[in-house]
Amino acid sequence: NDSTSTIVATDADCDGVVTGLDCNDNDPLVTSQGGTQSCPAQSCNEILSNDSSSQDGPYYIDPSGLGVRQVYCDMTLDGGGWTLVYININPSSLGTNQSGEQGSVSNLANPNGNSAKFSDAYINAIKEYSDSRIGYRVTSNDISSRYFAPSSCTYTHATHSNLNDCRKYTANYSTSTNPSYIQCDYWGGDGGGLDMWYGCYGGGYTNVFNTHRSSNYPQSAGITTNTSGSSLGSSSTSWTNDILMWVR
Repeated sequence: NDSTSTIVATDADCDGVVTGLDCNDNDPLVTSQGGTQSCPAQSCNEILSNDSSSQDGPYYIDPSGLGVRQVYCDMTLDGGGWTLVYININPSSLGTNQSGEQGSVSNLANPNGNSAKFSDAYINAIKEYSDSRIGYRVTSNDISSRYFAPSSCTYTHATHSNLNDCRKYTANYSTSTNPSYIQCDYWGGDGGGLDMWYGCYGGGYTNVFNTHRSSNYPQSAGITTNTSGSSLGSSSTSWTNDILMWVR
């Protein structure tokens, strides 16, 4: 708007969006820093960080150049910025010990979609562009419980029995950069990925959620609200509730 100015470096395409916030400063029709098919972001968290008014819904991302995908972004719950990366719904359960994509990942553009999973590499690439808050969230469309794992975790969709960061959990969301986690000393079973157990002492224990199951169990994943009893939940709380995993 200044006829005497000869400086265009801060808005080369004169669309009113400065270079630092413009995904393509050579195209006045592109005015965002990511989230569209022609200008994908690294993650939902990046989109929200660039525009705090971003709403829940489908966006496009391309973390680390691994491929443009349309994903569903939760921009409101638990601080927002969550990318949906995994859905497992019975009876179309996903396989175990598979680090690559499973199902049609286009399903991940809707939290009510069918079973699908991004590759482990894609999931962890999204998290690389996150912050130091809680990095993983597990939810279900069937129950209201939500569980969290730290950003330091590296997701692996494979069976393992080591106590690592992926197997810690907290019952409440925290904005802290160093949240406190409760961890069982005895895990039982040999699931991998993200999983959480209650009642680890005194005999009976219950797997409340797991994004991966070993061949020892008929289910490949699930979530319950049960906090005591057998490892597959009580008769009043079905283990077949769907499970969704989000990354930030």
